Amino acid sequence: MSKAFSFSLPELRTGLNGALIGVPQEISYGLLAFAPLGAAFAGAGIMLAWLASALGALLYVSMGAGKAQVIGPRSTLMVLVAGLISALLQQDLTTGELPFLLMLTLAVAGLVLLLASRLGIGQLFKYLPLPVLAGFNNGVAVTLVVAALGMVFHRPWEAGLAWHASSALIGGLTVLLCLYPPPFARRFPSVLLALFVAWLIQQLLLAYAPALGGKMIGDLLGQAALGSDFFCNLSWPGLDWARAALLGKFALAIAAVAALETLAATTQMEADSAYPTPGRQILARLGWCNLLLAPLMLPVGGSFGRSSIVASPERQTHQGQVFYGFFLGGIALFGSQLLHDLPVAAIGGVLLVVARNMAGDSIIQSVTTWRQVNEPGERRRMLADNGVMLAVALITLFDSFIVGLGVGTVAAMALFIRDQSKAVVRRVRYGDTCRSLRVRSAVAGVLQQEHGREIVVVEAEGSLFFGSMETLVGRLDELVENAGTLILDLRRVVDVDLTAAQLLRQSSLRYHEQGCHVLLANVLPGKALARRLLACGVDKFLPVQDWFADLDMALEAAENELLHRHGLDRDALQRASFADSELAAGLTPEAQRILGECCTSLSLRRGEYLFHQGDPGDSLFLVAQGAVAIRLPGARDRRLVAFGPGALFGEMALVSGEPRSADAIADEDCQLLMLDSAAIKGLEDEHPEVAEACLRHLAVLLSARLRDTTRQLRELSEE
Repeated sequence: MSKAFSFSLPELRTGLNGALIGVPQEISYGLLAFAPLGAAFAGAGIMLAWLASALGALLYVSMGAGKAQVIGPRSTLMVLVAGLISALLQQDLTTGELPFLLMLTLAVAGLVLLLASRLGIGQLFKYLPLPVLAGFNNGVAVTLVVAALGMVFHRPWEAGLAWHASSALIGGLTVLLCLYPPPFARRFPSVLLALFVAWLIQQLLLAYAPALGGKMIGDLLGQAALGSDFFCNLSWPGLDWARAALLGKFALAIAAVAALETLAATTQMEADSAYPTPGRQILARLGWCNLLLAPLMLPVGGSFGRSSIVASPERQTHQGQVFYGFFLGGIALFGSQLLHDLPVAAIGGVLLVVARNMAGDSIIQSVTTWRQVNEPGERRRMLADNGVMLAVALITLFDSFIVGLGVGTVAAMALFIRDQSKAVVRRVRYGDTCRSLRVRSAVAGVLQQEHGREIVVVEAEGSLFFGSMETLVGRLDELVENAGTLILDLRRVVDVDLTAAQLLRQSSLRYHEQGCHVLLANVLPGKALARRLLACGVDKFLPVQDWFADLDMALEAAENELLHRHGLDRDALQRASFADSELAAGLTPEAQRILGECCTSLSLRRGEYLFHQGDPGDSLFLVAQGAVAIRLPGARDRRLVAFGPGALFGEMALVSGEPRSADAIADEDCQLLMLDSAAIKGLEDEHPEVAEACLRHLAVLLSARLRDTTRQLRELSEE
């Protein structure tokens, strides 16, 4: 037997676990989709949901799908199906016409996905920003809650809202065990534990108090199991422009939601893969699945939760998905009797948990986050996003899901114009011209000038979500071919969603394989962006030691890597002799000796002040070891410039005679050489030619630094 078809016990186990956990979810999805048709069609909904999930998984695998995805019915898609059925029931048609209209809609949705893949326009599905998607999901979640409460607090589809105590108890206990399983059972899937407890309670009620028992799945499966009117009196429906427009709107909505959820779920599952499955392939497979499964009248899409149980991108086979499909299909065809005594209230409890998970980006959480943000611009942006989210949720809930998605589309356009009116890549700079504020030795300066383009600085802006992050990654792929370090400057980035974080993970893994180190700049600890990156797990693949509070510090780290790659060892980066210093450059060996003898040695501990603003400026300094930062008083976290080994500073105050204009603080333990005004006066008396050469060289250094300052001011004026 070939390796591809060899039996794998672990994948058999994951497939079985996924099927067992999927059974109650598919029951709730089937009940939800066909709820507008009443109790007579509950059995049909359950059976069709099981079959759609089983066949969807097997079809997706048979098309060579990636090893990281399992598809099937989704709660958002089922709500759209229910909305379509409700809209069709308001028209003048027979029950036998309805199946053909559902099949036609899903077939069109599949064709839309195939066409999007073929034309390469599937990327448009990704440009639905997070507020719009969250608003739609919150509206769907409320709808799920209403449907679930109907299963938990009274017998489904019966008139009135009569309280049913045992159903309420079972439903509540199911929710509790799903969310908070007992410690001794945490190795066991919490959903299965909750359903087993619900089944056990139901058995006790049937044995000792039958009158208290609630409705069971067997009751639903036994009520016109496949809806005789639904399937036995099929008739081809008439189509006019109004009906065609209605079907077209729902087909587009189903295609968009299925595509977005599948692409996002695949990205999350393939987060560790440097070479993810191309989006066009995903959409093509998804389109064929929906087209071929149209006779089942239930659309399918990707699910991160389902896939994380069954599939894994590290596995070399699809056996988990295959076992999942066969087990679930077997339950649908032969094992429904095993579920006969499972309470419907337990399924309602599972649906409540699904709704709770869907509302992960709820409006309440967004408002809480908004209240914690202090930056006025960020608060205004979040307020606008929350307004869009609330509007989409309310329209979705009180009008229709299609109108909600329509408003979401318009809002997406407005948000896109707002966030993407400029390219997501604002500008690109390189390390030969964009340097840190750390002044280094002459040798290091030459290496930086020769090899500085190995440092690439990419300044991003706007919101990084699915579509914009793909655009950014595409640009980064072009830039890192010859780069040794990539600095992603996030100063103008206002938000990063989970999918964008996963795309960042994939690209950083790929760049690491190419020998390029990724650093993040302008990620301030404790601020909103840093918290968002931590919540998305970015620190798991880009450690926080590679996050820098400003671009200057990131550039310094990148320059250290560059200089080390090109021959300067760590010791050379930390030490410099007098002959290698800026002051000695261009002097003869004899002049260097004479000038060196005029200098006085100083030692500083890290954090110790060399001088304060306002102190007399009667000396200049050379850094032999360590680094000294120049900062304004009260701004210890922001340096004006830093001087490393071989660098000269303090010369302006010495030449002008004016007091010091800033503080000088040791960034590290330092060894310095000091040349004061008295030593220079003695040098002028005893060695005037050396003093003249030294002062002439100081003038050249001051001129060069003035040019650097002018360049930095020009860059600031362009921001």
